[in-house]
Amino acid sequence: MNPNRRNYHHGDLANALTAAATQLARDGGPEAVVLREAARKVGVSATAAYRHFAGHGELIHAVKDHAGEQLAASMRTELARTEPCPDPGDEALRRLRALGIGYLRFALAEPGLFRTAFCRADIYAGHPGGAQDADMMASPAYQMQQAQVLGDVIRALAGSPHASLLIPSWVETNSTFGPNRKQIADDMRRSTGQPTAGDRQGAQQWQAMQQEVAMKNAQLQQANMEAEVQKKAAEASKATADVHKTQADTLATLQQVAAGTAANEEQLIEESLAEALGA
Repeated sequence: MNPNRRNYHHGDLANALTAAATQLARDGGPEAVVLREAARKVGVSATAAYRHFAGHGELIHAVKDHAGEQLAASMRTELARTEPCPDPGDEALRRLRALGIGYLRFALAEPGLFRTAFCRADIYAGHPGGAQDADMMASPAYQMQQAQVLGDVIRALAGSPHASLLIPSWVETNSTFGPNRKQIADDMRRSTGQPTAGDRQGAQQWQAMQQEVAMKNAQLQQANMEAEVQKKAAEASKATADVHKTQADTLATLQQVAAGTAANEEQLIEESLAEALGA
């Protein structure tokens, strides 16, 4: 008989297997969680273990829940380290900062459990990939964020301009808030009269249209100015040509007058000589 084997009440064995599997996850991450190894550590047969966990996936889910509870406890501990702020906006930021620090402390201190808390348990259990979002939103850490932060943040937004600008953008880009994080961020913005993501997109499209119209108007105005310049240049060129023609006509006339005057003078001279000779 195996000296490590122990007698467990029905509920105790499940808890013992979860504790053993949690230690496996702590040491090696989710890949190290094996039902047979957990059974060996508590000194029972694999058959006995399968009476409480139908398969590897169920054990992973149990360890994930346990790891999530420890993560939430780390966040609660950090939240209790600092005194509440009288200003609602500052208090909301204090809570966010404390929860973030608790989150990071746990990740650094317990990397195996941290990876297990956010592992794709549905892969092990054969569930569809979409189950990951439901698992995350049901986790203790996520529920704690919802209960401890979001309500206070939304109430604080109206009285804190700094928080009203900072927090919705942070929520919108933080996957911890789940697949509905954009909707949550938009609800925060609406509570303070800020434009939502859809409003901003519409405003951006309208602004782009206005810019396009303004650009086309500027191009048309530029084309009109260039046409006007070309017209004035053509008019100036024609005026110059007219002046040159007038000058040429005047010169020709003067030359004709000069030629006529010279001819008349010669005729008068000839007539005078003829009269003189005749006399």
